[in-house]
Amino acid sequence: MERKTTETTTTTNENAGRDSNPDPITKAPGSHPVATGVGAAAAGAAGAAIGSVVPGIGTAIGGAVGAVIGAVGGGLAGKAVGEVIDPTGTDDYWRNNYKTRDYVESGTDYDRYRPAYQYGASFADRCETPEFDEKRARTEWETTPAAKNLSFDRAKGAIRDEFNRKINLREEQLRVNKERVSAGEVGVHKEVTTERKTIDAPVEREEVVITRHATAQPGRDAGPIRNEEIRVPVSEERVNVSKDTVVTGEVDVSKRKVTETRTVSDDLKKEDVRVDKTGNARVEDRTKNKA
Repeated sequence: MERKTTETTTTTNENAGRDSNPDPITKAPGSHPVATGVGAAAAGAAGAAIGSVVPGIGTAIGGAVGAVIGAVGGGLAGKAVGEVIDPTGTDDYWRNNYKTRDYVESGTDYDRYRPAYQYGASFADRCETPEFDEKRARTEWETTPAAKNLSFDRAKGAIRDEFNRKINLREEQLRVNKERVSAGEVGVHKEVTTERKTIDAPVEREEVVITRHATAQPGRDAGPIRNEEIRVPVSEERVNVSKDTVVTGEVDVSKRKVTETRTVSDDLKKEDVRVDKTGNARVEDRTKNKA
């Protein structure tokens, strides 16, 4: 998300020293006291709860030790969050421009409003909508240590100013949602078909063999001629066709999941910033990548 700067300022060596913003715990420059304070308070309470149940130490001592450890850890965590907000960049701008705002009391030092500007940067980064939510900002501000020295009614001008220094750039993104729907069904059943098959079966049969040949005693008296008959029974194999039902195989029916890629597309809108200049106005356009 880009932060827009409406006026170019020059930081002097004196301001640079104050803008280093040393961390109250590590003394490293560029810390965020609001984020650090909130983190320390929350983690301190958690540390106290943990310490209160440490065996052999006791509730009071364990709670105190847990609070210290939790506060240090929470402070470092809060500092990490604050670094993402870039409080030093906020200081660079407002230290040189805060006196032009109508909510600033005459003769008031910048450090009085500094926590409000830094909170405004944090609040802007956390808000999902471009509109300033005063009710939410009031609720959150009154839980910070800075509220003890600066009420929300006196801080809200600075908070709102820093909040409005940011323009949210939005774009449409494709989101793929999947739902399981019926794709049909498969019916598996048996059906009977008829086909004709022909086989060759070898069979045996008997037949009568008649052999004619000359007699060994030709001219011999054979008696009167009469009708004679010899009956020779013959047999043969007959083919009888019958059918047997046998199992020739089996079919196993089951389901499996397969994964395939389908390509979807749509037209997406994207917001960008256009800078319009008139006269001799000069703009320094910088791009920062947030961690």
